[in-house]
Amino acid sequence: MAKRGVPHLLVAVAVAVGVAVVEARPAAAAHVTEYTFATWNMQGATYKGRNVWVTSPQQRGVASLVPAHDVVALQEAGSLKEIDDSTSRWKCTASVKSLRHARQCAWPVKLGANTYNRQLYFVESDDRKVGTGEQNSKNNLAFVVDTATVPVKSWDYIPPIRGEDYYDGDRGLLQLVLTDNNVIYTAHANANAPSGINIGALLRKAEEATYAVPGARGWLVLGDFNAEPKYIRPALDPDIRLAAPTRATTRKGDLTLDYLMWSDPDGAKGFDARVFERVAPEPGQQFGSDHRPVSFTES
Repeated sequence: MAKRGVPHLLVAVAVAVGVAVVEARPAAAAHVTEYTFATWNMQGATYKGRNVWVTSPQQRGVASLVPAHDVVALQEAGSLKEIDDSTSRWKCTASVKSLRHARQCAWPVKLGANTYNRQLYFVESDDRKVGTGEQNSKNNLAFVVDTATVPVKSWDYIPPIRGEDYYDGDRGLLQLVLTDNNVIYTAHANANAPSGINIGALLRKAEEATYAVPGARGWLVLGDFNAEPKYIRPALDPDIRLAAPTRATTRKGDLTLDYLMWSDPDGAKGFDARVFERVAPEPGQQFGSDHRPVSFTES
């Protein structure tokens, strides 16, 4: 895989982003747009006292995203304690990813008479002060994946670098490397810094991590970027494309903060994006968060 120099993303205070361009795989490899994706900022494992991993008569949760999507990316996915305490819901294996607690769980998602077998990949990405308990940590990242359709070869966590003189992002990147050598990431950009200031660093991190994957085909990152696409699109390198819904993804402020960016060798294929919730949801049809989930399908 050879690198080539191209102009790249400059966001807010001219954050320069390097590029690692990956070469195409043989035609037999699945194109990333053949998969269906969703992203949702859960804002923790509960909303108004109800668990949002599952669907209830009062609200919809992660389980409602499962039937229509191969990969569901989640931000603010609740605490590690919530994952470990839910032994009746899933069976988990503990691991460590970049010095962070992680879990891979077999989750038979039950909706009515149907059961959807999924794998949950969860990492405790939120930094906690020494001496604080796990219960205070909710700003974590997760994927829910149909591995029968999207076989996962490996997964990892790429942590952020934070310091007085260098700050490259918030919560890092949760990474899935697929057997077809597409690489998928979920991210949650900083909401406290000036809007969009660290998106360039997140994209650079995704590109560099993808470059390190032997034979990588291309990469995709989806999540909550805390900046509207209109401020990001003009600065994107031509090799990076963005898919966002036309409808706002937040209830407060009517902002579009949740979307997808990707880079791959086939410029002819793309994604359609739509908010995965009715415009005027009836009781029990609203997802339990200030963020609405977003669905991505091949255009």
